[in-house]
Amino acid sequence: MFTIDDKEYDENNLSDNGKYAFMQLRNIGQEQTALNLKFDNLKVLGEHYTSLLKKELPKEELLKKEEEEEVKKES
Repeated sequence: MFTIDDKEYDENNLSDNGKYAFMQLRNIGQEQTALNLKFDNLKVLGEHYTSLLKKELPKEELLKKEEEEEVKKES
């Protein structure tokens, strides 16, 4: 069963073309879910490696960056 325009349908009652379109839409939904999960994982990894990189920056570079951010906040 699936719903389109607030009406429920049984995919078993579809024509062959309808069944094909239904399966394509199901696959698209699954692929979107997989891509969203991958994106979320990449976002977390990006934040993690950004944090690691910041810890490895030379101290004078880090201080300069903090000073620039303070100036921006005061403006």
